[in-house]
Amino acid sequence: MAALADKYELYLKSVQSPEFEVDFFRRAYTREFGKPPKVLREDFCGTAAVCCQWVNRHPERSAIGVDIDPVPLEWGRRHNLAKLSAAARERIRLLQADARRVLGPKADVVAAQNFSYYYFKTRDDLRRYFRAAYRNLARRGILVLDALGGSEVMEEGHEEVKRMRGFRYVWEQHRFDPITHH
Repeated sequence: MAALADKYELYLKSVQSPEFEVDFFRRAYTREFGKPPKVLREDFCGTAAVCCQWVNRHPERSAIGVDIDPVPLEWGRRHNLAKLSAAARERIRLLQADARRVLGPKADVVAAQNFSYYYFKTRDDLRRYFRAAYRNLARRGILVLDALGGSEVMEEGHEEVKRMRGFRYVWEQHRFDPITHH
């Protein structure tokens, strides 16, 4: 049965929450600048579910999604972008590239969610990413990072089970090193 499962569909249902993320981006930006954001750049966007939710919420919004892996980007085009109107699809630009090497357009919100930037294993690589993210921010922009999934992620032996329609999601935390985050 697991061999037949679609990992991107399962990830979307069990881990991601595009609705919450988009609402959070709007609230954080509006609280800081007194107006709603219009341009989102989602680094490490995977299937672009957040980009799709972003543009679907308001006709003046646009999104840039960047991911180095072509497979989730293609899945996102077939499953997430395909559900949008033609007008909404035109306001999304997906790029297969290293997020550190894509410059512009400037975004009100640059987001790196679900610990995606943990991909960088050295301080220099992470610093290069943060510099790139900063360069991609509009003058009045915010960088939103998912930094930690709550204190329970540091508890050895922690297990969380979510029963979803048609499957069960299990998070097992066997060990955690606060220095390396592994």
